[in-house]
Amino acid sequence: MWQTPGLTDTPTHKDSKACYDLPTRPCSFDFTTWLVIARTHGANEVRFGFDGTFKPKDYDDPRKRFESILRPACELVGIPYSIGRKEGKEYGHFIGDLIQTYKKFGRIEKYGKYEGGEYTTVTIRTSRKGYRNSSEDWLKFGKEIGALIIPDYEDVPIDLTERFRLYQNARLNMFVNNGPAMLCICSDIPYAILKYANKGGATNEEWLAGQGLPRDSQYPFASEKQRIFWGGDTYQEIWSPFEEMNVRLGRAAEAS
Repeated sequence: MWQTPGLTDTPTHKDSKACYDLPTRPCSFDFTTWLVIARTHGANEVRFGFDGTFKPKDYDDPRKRFESILRPACELVGIPYSIGRKEGKEYGHFIGDLIQTYKKFGRIEKYGKYEGGEYTTVTIRTSRKGYRNSSEDWLKFGKEIGALIIPDYEDVPIDLTERFRLYQNARLNMFVNNGPAMLCICSDIPYAILKYANKGGATNEEWLAGQGLPRDSQYPFASEKQRIFWGGDTYQEIWSPFEEMNVRLGRAAEAS
């Protein structure tokens, strides 16, 4: 059985343990969504079910992803975790599961506190599914405003704790629909997410509507400083949300 330093196997009450089964769940940023859902339901321990295999995916080494995404996410929120046979209550990891959890409890257990800052981040997606990737205009836009450009995880696998700190200390974080954006969606950190719906895969409008997020809607727990923009990501389609978010951030600052 795979063992990793820092992972323990301490028995706890079964109702407080949530299971993320590695053979059937992705070693991806989907875990950050799942973790919020599990914690909102009252879980105070994570069990990583592991039988020697990982869920087949067309990305790099899942163990590296575990070490730089899943394990740091637990450490970020201060929840203990263990690895071994499958045990504990299972929860979904899709955005529909997150929205339903919010509707059930009227809240979600968010990630750490927003610190604020002066810079804007631009997180680039250059992953496997080209239709979901960032347009070339993002780099032009980022250079013009002096943004902090954060490359795709597959290009530079930034540890989740470091990534969260970059978002947490920014004035604004800008994305196309992408896994790392969940760190902002599931916190009070300001974000603008563009190109949210796509023609293919699990981000098309029909799928999103089925998850409880129809076109032109927002997450029900989003604040004034958090917006989805349901257009594309051409140069002008990037600038317009940026300008709108500057207004929103100004209003929020005046109100605080």
